[in-house]
Amino acid sequence: MKDKTNAAESLLQSEGPGKASLSPTPAHQDCSHSSCPQQTVQGHSHPLQLQGRAEIAFPCEFIIKAIGLQSDDLAAHTHSLIVKHAPDLRIEHLQLRTSSKGKYLSVSATINAVSREQLDNIYRELNSDPRILYTL
Repeated sequence: MKDKTNAAESLLQSEGPGKASLSPTPAHQDCSHSSCPQQTVQGHSHPLQLQGRAEIAFPCEFIIKAIGLQSDDLAAHTHSLIVKHAPDLRIEHLQLRTSSKGKYLSVSATINAVSREQLDNIYRELNSDPRILYTL
């Protein structure tokens, strides 16, 4: 996840198209899964791609990050997408970070994850929304 985090940080620091993109995971560089919600986005990855790491033990705290274009309601919008699958998430617990030039907004939500299915559903919800550009 460290490489993806560094790529997201780069995205938040750069502003122009093509200047930053998340690097694809080796297993999905040439992804053609029909269910992949981000087929058209270079550098996508599937939920919970845990290359060489142990599986997640549920229940646990899990941080979900969504990045989109800066807008006054992106945090509330992101919350409304996540809370469908994690009803205990409170909007005041979201962490926000604006890119250096103010073009992008990163919304981080720490949820009490109870299953992989729950996390997959959250990522599907976020990745299918046109306002969410990247998820981590």
